[in-house]
Amino acid sequence: MQAVHALLKLSKSDSGTPLALALPPRQVLRRELFLPLAAEENLRAVLQYEVDHYTPFRSDQVYFDYRVLQRDQGLGKLKVLLAVIPRQVVDQQIALLKRWNLGVQAAVVIDDLRPQVQALDFLPSEARPKRAIGISRRNQVLAGLVVLLGLAALALPIVIKREASIQLIPVVEQADRATRAVERLRDRVQAAQSRYNLLIQKKQAQPSTVLLLDELTRLLPPDTWVQQLSLNGNNLQIQGDTGSASKLIGLVENSRILRGANFMAPLTKGPSENTEHYQLGAEVEPAPLSMMATKPPATAKPSVTAPPRPPGAAASAPRQPAKPASRASVASGIRTSPVPPPSTPKGQKQP
Repeated sequence: MQAVHALLKLSKSDSGTPLALALPPRQVLRRELFLPLAAEENLRAVLQYEVDHYTPFRSDQVYFDYRVLQRDQGLGKLKVLLAVIPRQVVDQQIALLKRWNLGVQAAVVIDDLRPQVQALDFLPSEARPKRAIGISRRNQVLAGLVVLLGLAALALPIVIKREASIQLIPVVEQADRATRAVERLRDRVQAAQSRYNLLIQKKQAQPSTVLLLDELTRLLPPDTWVQQLSLNGNNLQIQGDTGSASKLIGLVENSRILRGANFMAPLTKGPSENTEHYQLGAEVEPAPLSMMATKPPATAKPSVTAPPRPPGAAASAPRQPAKPASRASVASGIRTSPVPPPSTPKGQKQP
């Protein structure tokens, strides 16, 4: 008893010294078990289930702890030392120490109180003291520095981008002024181009007289004469004499710039034999660019030929001088022939 009182006096004088309950070895039952290596992840739960198989006690009657003795990777086995002690023994000793105001932090076997030996602890988990996680002042300072460095690392890119943006403001303003100047210049160029193209567009919208005359010269057959040509806007009217009136509509429809050809008046007999007087109308379309770009070939001066002599005319009748062709037909280079004079009976002199 004197030793116990001395121990109590020592524990009260040094309240910060941790106390452990030393248990006699005879009250502890030990068993060596071989378990699968995969059981190590949940070894305490597995051993709690195996207590009923390897000891005469139930798992709710004892406190147990274990120590891993060997791991065999080749065989996949785990050698474990299982130690159990009746709960009644441990609970009685802990209750006795509590009456003496002593707190126990562990319940170990006396044999395990040796250096380099992992002691088995039979103290219930609910009775074990909670370890306070304390942070020293040095660690607090280091943690504060880490936080500050993290904030600086986050803020530094933002500051750099802000400085770069401020430096780019004059450059952006200068580029904006240059852009507005270019836009004004572009608007002026477009306005000038529009004024320039207006004349071209009007010219393209109106049929070209030179191209029209050249097209008629190409289309009309040799036995067709043009006496009058009228162009009002896009409406074209021509009249004259022809030896093939039935072909005129088809020929004009094959034109590149004429559409909707039709006779404006009925055909009448011409002044010469086998000729008809026609009055043809058509719509002139704008000439394609390829046609306008091609330089029309130079036309020779149109030759004025006399119409064929009517049958029954006097052989000795003097040839009448040919009337000059119309101005429009000469300017266009269209094959024309003057209107033949009326025939005189045989033996009658012409005035």
